[in-house]
Amino acid sequence: MHHFYLSILVAFTISLNVVAFVCMWAQTHQLDVPNERSSHATPTPKGGGIAIVLTMLLATAVLYGGGHLAPGLAVALGLSGAIVALLGHIDDRRELSAAFRLVVQVLAAMLAVWLVGGVSVLPLGPYDWQPGVIGGVIAVVGLVWMINLTNFMDGIDGLAASHAVLVSLAGSALLWSAGASGAASYMLLLAAASAGFLVFNWPPATIFMGDVSSGFLGLLIGTIAIATAEHVSLWAWGILMTPFMSDATVTRAMRYRLYGDLFGAHRAHVYQRLSRRLGGHQPVVRRFWALSLCVYVPLAVYVAQVPSSGWFIMPTTWAVSFVIAYRLGAGRDDADDEPATA
Repeated sequence: MHHFYLSILVAFTISLNVVAFVCMWAQTHQLDVPNERSSHATPTPKGGGIAIVLTMLLATAVLYGGGHLAPGLAVALGLSGAIVALLGHIDDRRELSAAFRLVVQVLAAMLAVWLVGGVSVLPLGPYDWQPGVIGGVIAVVGLVWMINLTNFMDGIDGLAASHAVLVSLAGSALLWSAGASGAASYMLLLAAASAGFLVFNWPPATIFMGDVSSGFLGLLIGTIAIATAEHVSLWAWGILMTPFMSDATVTRAMRYRLYGDLFGAHRAHVYQRLSRRLGGHQPVVRRFWALSLCVYVPLAVYVAQVPSSGWFIMPTTWAVSFVIAYRLGAGRDDADDEPATA
């Protein structure tokens, strides 16, 4: 047990030190210069999320070597994760086309789902559905959306990293109570690595995460959720993802409906609109933590304990959150908040 606590400290320390190094390097090599779509006002180094990537690739190798991760899961996390991280790193350096990014993300998701054997079971009331090929297809689509929504939600200081810490800690606790100690250990190390980055990314941020890590985080969390479905219901994982799922999904749908814009840059996510309304990033991040800890984590814990309730509770939670996101103006430009007058 002492060795495990030490490994958490090591993961946090490695991430912290790598971020510090990248912060110095990026000052002259990789700055995020503000534009009309940005939520920050001064040029800020980006790409600090590579610390999370390197820490978790090392953690995957160590846990696999110690017999704590199954070979398929370890390769899925390591190989698919590396592909998505490399894609993000290249996109940070020179912008790639949306079509190319999507193709690579789909291939990485298909590889991950195949390696972990797809979705083993999904509780539907008193019945346990074994979805087979259909479940695999749904899992690939879901994993690609996880990669992208985590990327979309990395737009203000501290939000994406906070989400990674919270979901990883909650997921680890649920996995540990279900007897999946290997995956639980992995999620604890992910929380530690993300916390090491969050030290520098807490508002006002010293460095930004960058695409190198945002999509990587979505892939890791989604892959663990799929691989451990027999231990912790996917419904519970879905509830933990609600804040990001509702904001990203409603925002993209509304952008397309109102402006015919599916992939374009904007500042119309709920969290971005709230940061302008509340006068900064920190009030938004604090509200995210409060809402998640008081609402979503307790609901996820209940569903994990009573999986047969998930088919109703998760969709209901999403529906309510989608409505709230819509009411908060998800996807709308500020100029369109008030109806035009003649």
